Amino acid sequence: MPFGRAHDRKLISEFVEVYDRRTGESMGHVVDLTYDGLRLFSNRPLIVHEGLVHQLRLVLPTAYGGEKQILVDASGVWCEEDTDVELESYFHTGFRFLRVSAGDNYLIERLMTDYTFPIVNLLKGIVVH
Repeated sequence: MPFGRAHDRKLISEFVEVYDRRTGESMGHVVDLTYDGLRLFSNRPLIVHEGLVHQLRLVLPTAYGGEKQILVDASGVWCEEDTDVELESYFHTGFRFLRVSAGDNYLIERLMTDYTFPIVNLLKGIVVH
């Protein structure tokens, strides 16, 4: 993965489905989230190349102030097959946010605060928040 993160990832504990706003198709669901982007788990590889802008709609598990979705424009940075799943092919895709409104930025912050697992360093037994 060639892209370095400016912020720590937060592992999302609730199911957050992601849709392509242009087609309405499900793209997968959020695995982890930062202020700068997300990692998506899907049943197909997603197109990733320089200059391609994905218009994403994240469906929230709970409405915040009446809002039930987050709308962002994002660029795919990488896509890899999940080798831990034996029966079917699944993929992880990293996205970098390009455009996020102030209101949606607030919702991302709430999602990262309210619906995250601590990431555990299994080698040292250390919980990272």
